[in-house]
Amino acid sequence: MTHIPTVSGSSEQQNASATPELRSSGLKTRLISAAVGIPIVLLAILAGVPGISALVITAALIAGYELSVMVPRRRQGNSQFLLVIATLTAGGVVVATAPIEYSVPLFAFGGGLGLTGIFNSYWYRHNPHRTKALVVGIAALYFGITLAHAAPLAAEDDGRRWILFAILGTFAVDTGAYFVGRAIGRHKLAPKISPKKTWEGVFGGAAAAIGVLLALGAILDLPIAVWEAALLGLAITVSGVLGDLFESWLKRKANVKDSGRIIPGHGGILDRIDSLAPNLVVVYWAVQLLEI
Repeated sequence: MTHIPTVSGSSEQQNASATPELRSSGLKTRLISAAVGIPIVLLAILAGVPGISALVITAALIAGYELSVMVPRRRQGNSQFLLVIATLTAGGVVVATAPIEYSVPLFAFGGGLGLTGIFNSYWYRHNPHRTKALVVGIAALYFGITLAHAAPLAAEDDGRRWILFAILGTFAVDTGAYFVGRAIGRHKLAPKISPKKTWEGVFGGAAAAIGVLLALGAILDLPIAVWEAALLGLAITVSGVLGDLFESWLKRKANVKDSGRIIPGHGGILDRIDSLAPNLVVVYWAVQLLEI
């Protein structure tokens, strides 16, 4: 099995020591990965619920694998791997592929199976790392449940546009936070978890999200008022940043830099969905509660 590389220094130290040639090569790799990945996501959105469900299942299974290798495997064999996959899929993917009218009972059923898996992990007698296994089990259930909101959101009226709304809004938060934080960021948000994140970056991300969602509401012709789009911009900023910090905390607990290597230049699937997963929940329930 290919193990995730462990952290050999802080991100700031690694970035500072990188030569311009290496940084340019890294940017090129990221752009190539984006050029491949974006059409896949767009095709899934165009396919509607089946396409979104297939994309979610694929992402969830890869995320489950990435989570599984974060847990020490001494004296466990493949049991932890199977547990994490089962927890993730039972807690969320079952709901994602179900008919919408059955989503609530399946959600409860899947959540019950997921919690059972977590407690089995905690009480597994031959597991010398019960605490870490429990944390990863909870993380698996969390990602499964949040990702499960994608298919029901896609099944709503204007569902494809709402999915695009969530994805582009998340991208706006990440982009705004990155550039503003890099330009004027001084006050650290959570230095022990993610040293590069700043409060200035968060405010920049919020401003970008509000602006982009206001524009998208008009461009995509969504039935959303200006104040609702602005409120959603703030909400996805908060949930996206918290999701990002949660995944960063998991990686620090596991002593890894990236969750995986499946996306060249970007890391693993978890590194790409950490902000989007909770934002799918926010947008889905906003559509329900605001009746838009």
